[in-house]
Amino acid sequence: GWQNDPSTLDKWLSKVDPAYGWGNEAVEVSLQFVHEDQNVNEVIVIGDAAPNTKQETDYKRKNGNQQWKGGAFETAVYFDDQLQKIKDRGLKINSFYLREGAKQSFQNMANVTGGNCEKLDIDSANGAEQLTGLISKAVLKVCGGDALVQAYDAKFTHIS
Repeated sequence: GWQNDPSTLDKWLSKVDPAYGWGNEAVEVSLQFVHEDQNVNEVIVIGDAAPNTKQETDYKRKNGNQQWKGGAFETAVYFDDQLQKIKDRGLKINSFYLREGAKQSFQNMANVTGGNCEKLDIDSANGAEQLTGLISKAVLKVCGGDALVQAYDAKFTHIS
């Protein structure tokens, strides 16, 4: 489920051992989870790889680990279908790509839903500040529109 306690999330993430991928990512599952949770009103996607294609989803479900068996996401879903459901609900996806290979698909997610897309440079000296600013502005825009974003920019964009 969702987590709203940063310390719990940090504890969980510290145990994650990245395997550095099998190509594209299962963004479709995240979007399915978002679509099914009626309390969600803002979507932020951060990633370094494009979403799985339908063919990749089918292949990975058939040939990959069996983590999906018996769980809430056992039935395969597909990115394009889930993206359409997000759009139909009127949710905007604000996407932040880490690598150029993900740029096109992340721009597409944002364009289809009316959100924004930006490159996030987590390897730079100010990567954490950039991430904080990008997410803060996305949330402020939903809460109060452009006026809150402009107030945030006026107060914090000069800080390096």
